[in-house]
Amino acid sequence: MPEPNLLKKWKTACWLDWCFTSTGQVLFHCAVTLSRSLANMGLSTKLSPRLQTMLTLLR
Repeated sequence: MPEPNLLKKWKTACWLDWCFTSTGQVLFHCAVTLSRSLANMGLSTKLSPRLQTMLTLLR
């Protein structure tokens, strides 16, 4: 079963982030990318208030 385009884009974004950031930052970049994708789809994400604030500042 082929992957949805959104998942492909998310994986690509994570890979590009990983190429240009240290490994300590890559998970955060992926979290940002994924949370934005979920928000665009109208899905609510269960994140800590601190992380939500950080993501909001990065938008």
